[in-house]
Amino acid sequence: MPGILLDYHLIPIAGYIYNPSTLAWERMQQPVLEAGSVVVGSVNQGAAGSSAWLVTPSKASALTSAAVDPSGGSILAANTNRRGAMIFHKTGGIVYVGLGFAPTATEFTFALEPGDLWEMPQPIFTGAIQATAGTPQATLMVTEVT
Repeated sequence: MPGILLDYHLIPIAGYIYNPSTLAWERMQQPVLEAGSVVVGSVNQGAAGSSAWLVTPSKASALTSAAVDPSGGSILAANTNRRGAMIFHKTGGIVYVGLGFAPTATEFTFALEPGDLWEMPQPIFTGAIQATAGTPQATLMVTEVT
């Protein structure tokens, strides 16, 4: 059997793969490549510099300090030019954040503890971002990349 039993775990030997349907080790087959070219297709990338497939580097960012209290409020206005955002929880208790809505302690997009950093994932959300503090006041450092 081309495997080693170590602490009840079967460690495979290179070049073999376990086939659970036959309950046996089988030698791995190497893929067969034929000579010639392969046509994958083409992508219309639009006019130079305006392609949706190419990422253009961001050249501007704005940092703001946002004081958040239990009544909540906007920490980042809607911006169709937004290319990214980061929120760092500087001081205070837990903060609830809502993408496009006013969050509460029970309904929120994500929560931040002091010292947490949130980076906006792809695809970029361009709507308003709001926050509510679970304690009397918290401070967020908000950076928007455009």
